[in-house]
Amino acid sequence: MLLEPADREAERVAAAGRRRSSAVDSEPSRSLPLDRRHPPPVVLLADDLEDQRELYGQYLEFAGYEVVLARDGYEAIDLALRRRPDVVIMDLAMPGLDGFETTQRLKLLEATRAIPIIALTAHGALPREWALSAGCAAYLKKPCYPHDLALEISSVLAKANGPRPGPVAPLGSALPARVLVVDGSVGDRELFAEYLEYRGCAASVSMVPS
Repeated sequence: MLLEPADREAERVAAAGRRRSSAVDSEPSRSLPLDRRHPPPVVLLADDLEDQRELYGQYLEFAGYEVVLARDGYEAIDLALRRRPDVVIMDLAMPGLDGFETTQRLKLLEATRAIPIIALTAHGALPREWALSAGCAAYLKKPCYPHDLALEISSVLAKANGPRPGPVAPLGSALPARVLVVDGSVGDRELFAEYLEYRGCAASVSMVPS
């Protein structure tokens, strides 16, 4: 059967669409799904600063962890007893019941003493030796890149529980958004820039204009 010019053009477009669809189906996926054979590790994040809780919490959730947030030491102990997290991220310089004493109390309780604790605190808040003597398994200084925190969590969990497939975040396929991070603190600029890049954005940094 002879096709009219308009029909031939429509057929070429349809054939091209079928070829593109076939090529996409044959390509390996860029997304790396979570390992569904295991529930996600539960991370208890204790920090009195809301922006720190949100920043690290969102990053870890995006990386595949289940995150529980505590605003102070008392809430951290309560949540640790109720949720039994796989690991605790402890800010040592919290007001009231600080992270140092909170860690000591968790290590005295039979229900929580085996939970590994990672100290995460501002530079010079408490010496590393104090944190380790209180029972912390690792010590990180702020500003700490979220990616470095995630690596430390993976390392601590591997030591505590043996090798286990960790969470893997999907890789974005769309073109990245461009974000300019403006902040007077070098540490905060780099921290937010890395978080945005992890979320698929193209981030650049700048100081606050004087």
